[in-house]
Amino acid sequence: MNIFRVRLIAAVVTFIVGVTITGIWITVRKPSSRVEKPRTEISEKKPPIDDSIAGTVSRLRENRVDSFDPGVPPAAQALIVKLKHQLRDFIQETLNSRAYEDDGPHRLDTMLNDELEKAGVQLTRDTEEIYDGKIPEYYSYGDIYEFKVSRPAGHRDLVAVTTTLGVCCGVDTSLYLFQYEGQKWNLVLAYESSEYDEIDGAHAILQYAVSPPEKNGDFFVAVANVNPWCTSNWQTLRYVVLKPVIGSNEPKVILSKTNTIYLGVADPVYELNLEPQGFRLSLFDEKMMEMANEGIDAGPDGIRARRLISYRVRGNSAVLRFGR
Repeated sequence: MNIFRVRLIAAVVTFIVGVTITGIWITVRKPSSRVEKPRTEISEKKPPIDDSIAGTVSRLRENRVDSFDPGVPPAAQALIVKLKHQLRDFIQETLNSRAYEDDGPHRLDTMLNDELEKAGVQLTRDTEEIYDGKIPEYYSYGDIYEFKVSRPAGHRDLVAVTTTLGVCCGVDTSLYLFQYEGQKWNLVLAYESSEYDEIDGAHAILQYAVSPPEKNGDFFVAVANVNPWCTSNWQTLRYVVLKPVIGSNEPKVILSKTNTIYLGVADPVYELNLEPQGFRLSLFDEKMMEMANEGIDAGPDGIRARRLISYRVRGNSAVLRFGR
């Protein structure tokens, strides 16, 4: 066999091997015609949120702060508003299902408090010692105090109810007026704090007075409250005069004022009372300190050191009679 034939045979073998390897490579690289289904991830189902009053209280309880922390945890801020509205709606539903037009305040507040406890909500009663004389290291949001009910004088069809929630170093009280009309109780006025990130946005030591109706049925509501805080007896008294608006539970504000108040005195730290065609506030403020510095006798129980503020309310206006 000559050299030419050997080279020819080697070339043919090399060609055949190359073609075979190329075919195998193309077969391996060819994409599969099978359509793969996308993978689906199995996600864990979250348990449904308990939207009851007890459920909201439970979520609020998860917000714990130091005992003198004035800041409200972000997660608690909206929950406080939610809980106030849940209690408001609970009151109206319970009145409409169980209350009569002529029920007295004692029967009504007993009924409301008992029904709320039956719904699994723990109430802090007035007779309970919350801290037993000792300040705890931490405070957890979620306290609910007893409902308080009154029947405003001169209004056979009105019921006033306050709800009170605990905040660090204080409370937050809301006022609701319900009117019996058309065989049901309707919410005609709501006075409550807006959402706040520090406790001084809450309404503590709240007092209110509902004026007798005028000949045309109009009346006003005077409300006062003090901002809670963890230190100092010097705080701010806020007071407003409200008029109900037909078809709405948001009242018309005809007066909104503030005044410094000193809290280091025996209860009540201030008084709000109706007067003919108006109202009067009595409190201690910097006037007490000025008299003490000047050596002026404040009289028994410091009566001469009290600040008296009186307003005349007529229609949609409130005019200062005396004070500031």
